Amino acid sequence: MPTITGPARYVFLRSASVEDVPNWPPVIKPFEAANNQLCAAVRLTAEEVGWRVDAIADDAGDMGESDPGSFILARQTVLGLEQDGKSESACALLGVRAITVDGKGPDYATHLLISLLVGRPRAPLLASIAALVVAGYFEGRDGTQVALALRMSSEELASAPIYLPDEQIETLAERALDQAVQTPRERHDLLVEVEAGRVSLHGRAALTSTGDAARAELERTPGVVEVADYILYDEDLQNQVAEALEKQGLGQINVLVEHNLAVLDGEVPDRKTYWTARDTALKIPGVRGVVSHELRVVPTPLKRTADLIPPDEEAALKSDLAPSPSH
Repeated sequence: MPTITGPARYVFLRSASVEDVPNWPPVIKPFEAANNQLCAAVRLTAEEVGWRVDAIADDAGDMGESDPGSFILARQTVLGLEQDGKSESACALLGVRAITVDGKGPDYATHLLISLLVGRPRAPLLASIAALVVAGYFEGRDGTQVALALRMSSEELASAPIYLPDEQIETLAERALDQAVQTPRERHDLLVEVEAGRVSLHGRAALTSTGDAARAELERTPGVVEVADYILYDEDLQNQVAEALEKQGLGQINVLVEHNLAVLDGEVPDRKTYWTARDTALKIPGVRGVVSHELRVVPTPLKRTADLIPPDEEAALKSDLAPSPSH
């Protein structure tokens, strides 16, 4: 399945009767990210790239089965839960988490918001859309109906993220970064943004290992659905600058990147090469300046004419110029 990128959001489902899940549905804040939506039902349509999500605003719409490969789901929808080949329990559908492709649409589901009906507290959980399966068919009042289920192992269910509002996740994410990145300066340079459970990391770090530690800690944080890393790493920039100089035939120049500044060190034969090296480094995205006071211009010594003539040709030339013996 192709990777879908874009803003994330929730489509929350409201109950047509008395709400039985505490604090549900969540409050929609139109002027804050994410661009969440509240509706009566959703239509899931199977497409090549995934399950397309279309919201149905009110209860007046057709709440039954629609076209083949398309299902209309509402708060009264009950999904089976298959574990180890057995139907152990069932869950109620509370909503859908989706990604809006390129910020314009359509929406494609990433997770289903569910509440277990038995066994565990009824706190909302997020189940991957990949777990959704057709469990069977049955005859209903309106003809043949499809039974849907979530096929999840006990481990997958136990590790499923719980639903939390983004503001709570942000607080927990900040604490997680405090634990993962304990150097004050490095921690100060990292920022987080939260959108529908997606934690985006911004800022800069000297080493990629800093980002590895931050991501690992965030992935264990309650409510976090995914982590997106947008950190600029000095280590990566250094490799990119070095590769760009190598392509220009300037691989002899040493590169060090600190605080997004490329420090160049070495020797070049002329001023033109000097400025080529600076311009090459400055064109790399993320490099905000070039320090080149250690990059020295050392002209290549001119070779003597005799040094440019191959030895065999030099011997022949000397023979031709030698004076003829006198008789």
